[in-house]
Amino acid sequence: MGLAKPPATVSDQDAAKYARISDLIGRYTLGDLGPAWDLWNERHPGHSPGTARRYRALIPAAVNAYCRSRKAPAPTLPLVEGDEVERVVHLTDQERPALLRSYNPSAGCPALVCAYQGSRVRETLILDWRNVIWRQETIRLDWETTKGKKTRSVPMHRKVALMLWGVWCSRDKPSRGRVFLSSRGEPYADTRDVGGNPLSKAHATACARAEVTDFHFHDWACQMVLSGTDLISLMKIGGWSSLQMVQRYATMRADHHKEAISRLL
Repeated sequence: MGLAKPPATVSDQDAAKYARISDLIGRYTLGDLGPAWDLWNERHPGHSPGTARRYRALIPAAVNAYCRSRKAPAPTLPLVEGDEVERVVHLTDQERPALLRSYNPSAGCPALVCAYQGSRVRETLILDWRNVIWRQETIRLDWETTKGKKTRSVPMHRKVALMLWGVWCSRDKPSRGRVFLSSRGEPYADTRDVGGNPLSKAHATACARAEVTDFHFHDWACQMVLSGTDLISLMKIGGWSSLQMVQRYATMRADHHKEAISRLL
């Protein structure tokens, strides 16, 4: 089969995924796409449904591009197990601050940014002091560091501004360098090309301390929706390219919908 070369608009992280997929199942024919996908899942039993869905989305994208160039019908892949299950993610007013307090100090600062800014964890962890604009109270994310390859500026939440000011002053007000450091005092690894979350273990520990279950680190974006942030704003703040990308964060409780309806006069 072989996988078509990813387009230039594909992120570095997804391009690396293309290469890993091609190395393992690129020799399969189009007619064997199903068995090829089965082999991929067999070789990656530790993938969460979310990670599996991301890989599954790349395979048909490459196959469809190849089939379009040959004017041939493209085969389909089976759904990822768990696709039909909609996760309802919600922290109560008590759980939210309790979880934020439960992170260790090095993980708690970037977690606060993700919770109140809707930032992607990888973009947050490689944030440089040059991109913290105090006078305008904004965080600037340069196109080289964003998944969508677009520069954007995000206003600082007052809690984020206070936290960053404290960290900045404690480090003698540096003009450049990574904002967030690990518990070892080292910059976090840049995982844009390989994936993964360097805060996953710290997040799991914090959830256990706060007695919070089934809450993923990226679910902080969902909490912004529950707090009243509309999807358009979340899309702009988080740097997603379309509403479809942020739709997964719109899973809400019935009482949240009731509150929205009750606002009508």
